[in-house]
Amino acid sequence: MAAEKFEIVCPACVSYSVFVGMPGKLFRRQAWVTQTHFTPQSILCIKWDYKMKVHNWLNTRSAKFAVASGVAAIVFAVFGTSASAQTWNNAGGDQLWFNGSNWVGGAAPTGATDDAIVGAPSPVTLDGNVDLNSLTVAADGVVDTNFSINLDFGGTAATTLNNAGTINMSNNSDLQFQNNVFNSGNININATTANTDIEIDTLGATLDGGGTITLSGSNAGINGLDDSTLTVVDQTIQGEGNIGHNSIGLVNQANGLIDANVSGQILELDANASGLVNSGTLQASNSGVLRILGSAVDNSGGQVIAQDGSEVRLHSSSFVGGTLESAGSGQLTIDVSTNVGLEDLTVNGSLVAENNSDTEITGTITNTGSILVAATTANTDIEVQAGGATLTGGGSVTLSGTNAGINGTGTLTVGDHTIEGQGSIGHNVIGLVNSSAGLIDANVASQTLNIDTNVDGVVNDGVMQASNEGRLRFSGSTVYNVGGLIEAKEDSVVAFSYSTITGGVLNSVGTGEMEVEVSSDVRFESLTNNGTIVSLNNSDTELLGTIVNTGMMESRATTADTDYEIKTGDVTLTGGGVVKLSGNNAGINGDTGSVLTIGDQTIEGEGSIGHNVIGLVNSASGLVDANVSGGVLNIDSDQVNDFLNEGTLRASDGGILRISGTDMANSNVIESLDGSRVEINNSSITGGTLRSVGTGTVDILTSTNSLLENVTIEGNMRSFNNSDTEILGTITNTGTMEVLATTAPTSIEVQTGDATLTGGGTVTLSGSNARMDGLSGTVLTIGDQTVEGQGSIGVNTMGVINSAAGLVDANVSGQTLNIDADSTNAFTNNGMLQASNGGTLRFTSTELTNNSIVEAGDGSKVELTGSDVVGGTLRSIGSGTIDVLTSSNVRLENLTTEGRFRSFNNSDTEVAGTINNTGTMEVLATTAATDIEVQTGGATFTGGGTVRLSGTNARINGATGATLDIASQIVIGEGNVGSNVLDIVNAMGGTIEADAGVLTIDPVGTSVNVFSNDGTLRASGGGKLDSVHSLVNNGTIDTDAGSEVEALSLVSNAGSLLTGNGFIDVENGSIVVNGVVAPGSSAGNLTLMDDTIFGSTAVLETELESNSLFDLLSVQGELLLDGALAVDLLVGFNPLMTDTFAIATATDGIMGEFANVADGGMLLTTGGEGSFMVSYTSSSVVLSNFSPSAVPEPSAALCLVGLGLGVVVRRRRKA
Repeated sequence: MAAEKFEIVCPACVSYSVFVGMPGKLFRRQAWVTQTHFTPQSILCIKWDYKMKVHNWLNTRSAKFAVASGVAAIVFAVFGTSASAQTWNNAGGDQLWFNGSNWVGGAAPTGATDDAIVGAPSPVTLDGNVDLNSLTVAADGVVDTNFSINLDFGGTAATTLNNAGTINMSNNSDLQFQNNVFNSGNININATTANTDIEIDTLGATLDGGGTITLSGSNAGINGLDDSTLTVVDQTIQGEGNIGHNSIGLVNQANGLIDANVSGQILELDANASGLVNSGTLQASNSGVLRILGSAVDNSGGQVIAQDGSEVRLHSSSFVGGTLESAGSGQLTIDVSTNVGLEDLTVNGSLVAENNSDTEITGTITNTGSILVAATTANTDIEVQAGGATLTGGGSVTLSGTNAGINGTGTLTVGDHTIEGQGSIGHNVIGLVNSSAGLIDANVASQTLNIDTNVDGVVNDGVMQASNEGRLRFSGSTVYNVGGLIEAKEDSVVAFSYSTITGGVLNSVGTGEMEVEVSSDVRFESLTNNGTIVSLNNSDTELLGTIVNTGMMESRATTADTDYEIKTGDVTLTGGGVVKLSGNNAGINGDTGSVLTIGDQTIEGEGSIGHNVIGLVNSASGLVDANVSGGVLNIDSDQVNDFLNEGTLRASDGGILRISGTDMANSNVIESLDGSRVEINNSSITGGTLRSVGTGTVDILTSTNSLLENVTIEGNMRSFNNSDTEILGTITNTGTMEVLATTAPTSIEVQTGDATLTGGGTVTLSGSNARMDGLSGTVLTIGDQTVEGQGSIGVNTMGVINSAAGLVDANVSGQTLNIDADSTNAFTNNGMLQASNGGTLRFTSTELTNNSIVEAGDGSKVELTGSDVVGGTLRSIGSGTIDVLTSSNVRLENLTTEGRFRSFNNSDTEVAGTINNTGTMEVLATTAATDIEVQTGGATFTGGGTVRLSGTNARINGATGATLDIASQIVIGEGNVGSNVLDIVNAMGGTIEADAGVLTIDPVGTSVNVFSNDGTLRASGGGKLDSVHSLVNNGTIDTDAGSEVEALSLVSNAGSLLTGNGFIDVENGSIVVNGVVAPGSSAGNLTLMDDTIFGSTAVLETELESNSLFDLLSVQGELLLDGALAVDLLVGFNPLMTDTFAIATATDGIMGEFANVADGGMLLTTGGEGSFMVSYTSSSVVLSNFSPSAVPEPSAALCLVGLGLGVVVRRRRKA
C-alpha cells in the first residue's frame, strides 16, 4: 500500500505536508514528516485546526487503515500541547538559565516535562545540565551551553527543538533530542579538547528548517543511542568532527547538506548498521575533508561532492546510487587499506583509491570524471562484485602502480569509458566486456597493464591499447574481439601470454609492437592484424580461421622453437601483409592434418613451415620468401594434404628455401634470385616452374630423393652427390640441370609413366657417377634439349628417345658419358649423339635405333660395347674416333660411318644390311681374334670408305652362309676376310687389299668352291692377298712391287684386269687370262708366278714410257698366247727404229701368238703414233723397228674392236 499525503495550512501562512507510511509502521525511514515552514508563534494557532484536520483525514480513510487511531495518536503526539511552557525574559539580568527570575512565571524550566522558549534578550547561558520536553529558540535568541541539554524527556513534544536563533555548545557539552527538530537558525558545536556532541535519542530525530549545524573541532560530533536515526530534511551540517560514531543511522534528504568545510580538517560520517541514506548533498568544501567511514550509503538521488581544493574520503563504506563528484581540484578518495563499495552510481570528477584499498563496484558506475587506483606498495583494486558491474559515462579509471588492479567475482562491462594505466585487470577471477565506446589503455611508460580474466574471458567491441610507451598484456584470457580493436601505439607494446584472441582488429602504430611473450601459448582466430606482431622465443602462436594480416607478424626465435601453430579447422592468411620467421627455430606447424592457406600474404625469413604435420596452400597472390642471407627456410608439409602452390616460392638476398619431405602441386613459380638457393630434399614437385636468376640455383640435396613432374626449369638446377632426381611427364628445361656426382651415384631418374625433356636447355652430368636412369621399363624422351657431360644415361633400366632437336654430348675431356639403355625400350636417336672437347660417348649394351647422327668430334671418342646401332650415321671429325671396345660385341645395321671407326682387340663388330662407310673402319687386332661379323641376311659395304684389318687376328667373318657384299669399299690390311663362313661378293666398286702381311680371302665352302671378284683385289706394301679358294676375276687384280696376290687357281674373265708391279700366284694349275693384263702402274713389271694361258679375249696391254722404261709381263712358267697385244706410247715418248722392247717373258717358254699380230708383223700403237714389229721368241715377245705413221692408220684399232677389246686400249694410269 502506497503512502498517503495530506496538507494543513496555518492561518499564519505556514504550510505543512505530512507523509504517512503503511499502517502499523512508525515514522522511521518508511515514513516521515516534512515541514516546509515552522515558527513558534504559529504552533498554538494551528494546534486545534491541525488536530481536527488530521482526525477528519484519518476518518475518511478508516476503510484503508486498520490502525488509523494509532497513526492519529502518533501525529497528535508530535504536535500535542505541552504540560508546562516557560518563556525567557532575562528579568534577573544575569543571563543564567537556572535563575528563575529570568523566566516568565519566575521558575526556570528544568523538568522533563518543561517546554522552554528563549528569545531576546540574549544570550542565555546554561549553567547546568537540563532535561526538557522541548526547547524553542526565537530568531533573536541565543543559548550558550557548557552542559547537557536533554530534550523530549516529557515525551509530549511534537517538536523537541525549534531553533530560529543560535545555540552555542561549548567543549564537552551535549545536546540530546529526538523526534522533530526544526532548526532555522544555527547550532554551533564547539569542541576543543573533549567530545562535544548532539546525541540522537532512541526514537531518532528529524532535522528541518533550513538552518545550520556547525561542528567545530575534531571532537565535535553527532551521535546517539544505538539504532536511532538522524534525518536531515532541510538543513546544513557543516564543519569538522564526526557524525554517526557508528551509533546512529543517517538520512540526508533532498534539501539536506552535510559539508566538511573547515580547511585541512576532517568531518567524518560514520553511520551505524542501518547506514546512511542520502538524497541531498554530502560534500567537502573550502579545503575541508569529508570522510565517510564504515557506512552503507544509499545515495539514490543524492550527491557526494568534493568541492574545489577539498576532499571526500571514503573508508570501509558502500555507496548505492546517486553521484560522487569533485569540482576543480577537489578529490574523492578511498582511504588506504580500506574496502569501499560503489553500486549504481555516478562519479563526476576525480576519485582516488589509495594504496591497499579495495573499491567494490556493482551495477552501473557512470563515471564522467576519473577514478584513480593509486597503488604503491600493496594490491589496490577495483573489485567487481557478483552480478557484475558496468563502467560508463565517458570518464576514466586510471590504474597507477604495478599493484593496481581490477578484480572481483563478476563481469566488468566497460561502456563509454576509459580504463588506463598499469597493473592488472581480471586477476583470473572476473570476466571483462569492453563495449564499442570503451577504451582500455596501458599508457604508463615502461609499465604493464595486465588483462587476466576468468573463463568468461574478454568481450571487446571497443579499443584496448598500449600508448605512451606502455605495455598492455593479455594473460590467460580468452578475448572475443569481434568488432573491437587491440592496438599498440607509437613506441608501445601489446603483449599476449596464454590467451586467445578471436575476431576484430590487432594494430600497431609507428614503432608500436604487439608481442606473444616468451615461452607462452597464444591463439589468434579469425582476426585482422594491421600492425606488427612479434612472437618471442619459445612461444606458440596458434592460428585458426581467417587471419587478415595487413601488417607484420614475426616469429622471433633465438634458442628454442618459436612457432605459428595451425589448429584443426584450418587457417587462411590474407590481407597483403608479411609473416616473418626470424631464427632457424622459427616455424609454422600445427595440428596433424590441418591446412594453412597463404592468400594475399608474404611469409619470409628462415626457419620451417609445415613440420610434417600441416598441409599448405599458397594461393596465386601468396609469396613464401627465404630472404635471410645464409639462413634456411624449410618447407615440410604433411603427407596427407601436401603443398599446393599457386603463387610464388622464393629464395632471395642470399637465403635458402628448402623443400623437405613435401609433395607439392605447383602451378606457379619456385625461384631463387641472385646469390640465393632453392633446395629440394626428399620432395615431389608437380607442375609449375623452378627458376633461378643470376647466380641463384635450384638444388637437389646430397643423398636425397626428389620427384619433378611436368615442371618447367629456368636457370640453373643442381642435383648433388648421391641424390636421385626423379622425373615424370614433361620437364621443360630452358636452363641448366646439373647432376653433380662426386663419390656416389647421382641420378636423374625417370619414373613409371615416362618423361620428356624439352625447352632448349641443358642437362649437365658432372662426375663419373652422374646418371640418367629410371625405373625398369620407363622411357626418357630428350626433346629440344642438350644432355652433356660425363657419367651414364640409361643404366640398363630405361629406354631413351633422343628427338630431332635433342643433343647428347660427351664433352668432358678425358671422361666418359655412357649410354646404357634397357633391352626392352632401347635407345632411339632422332637427333645428335656426340662426343666433343676430348670427351668419350660410350654405348654399353644398348640397342640404338639411330635415325640421325652419332658423332665423335675432334679429339673425342664414341665407344661401342655390347651395343647395336641400327640406321643413321656414325661420324668422326678430325682426330675423333668411333670405337668398338676391346672384347666387346657390337652390331651395326643399315647405317653410315663417316670418319674413323675402330674395332679394338678381341671385339666383334657385327654388321647387317647396308653399311655406308665413307671413312675408315679399322679392325685393330693384337692378341686375339677381332672381327667384323656379317650377320644372317648379309651385309653390304658402300660409301667409298675403307675397312682396315690390322693384325693377323683381324677378320671379317660372320654367320655361316651370310653374304659380305663389298659394293663400294676398300677392305685393306692383313688378317682374314670370310673365315670360311661368309659368301663374299667383291662388287665392281669394292676393293680387297693386302697392304701388310697376309690378308686371306676365305669364303664359305671347300677348296673346290670358287671366289668371284667383280671389284679389285690388290696387294700392296709387300702384302700378300691370299684367296684360299679358286678365284674367278671379273674385276681387277692389282699388285704393287714386292706384293702378291695368290689363289688356289685363277681365271680372269673377259672384261677383267690383271695389273701392277707385283706377283700373282696360284697354288694349283695355270693362270687363265681372258681379260686384260696391264703390267705396272704406268710402265712396270707384273710377274705371274705360274703357267699362264691367254684366251682369245685376253689382251696384253703394254705401255712404253722410254727405251728403258716399259711394261714387262714376266711369267714364271709357260706362257700360251692368244688374244691381242696393245701397245701404248705414253705421252712424250717417240721411240727410235733401233729401240727394242721385250714386253713379255716366260721362264718355261712362250707358245702361240697374239691373234692380232703374227711374228714379224707390224702392230700399230693404240694412239696411232706408229707401228712396231712384233717378234716371238721361245721365251719372250719383242717390239722393234718402230715405224712412225705419217697418217695414223685405224687398222690395228679396228682389229682390237673386232676382238671386243676396244674398251681397254689407251689406258693412262700415270702421266
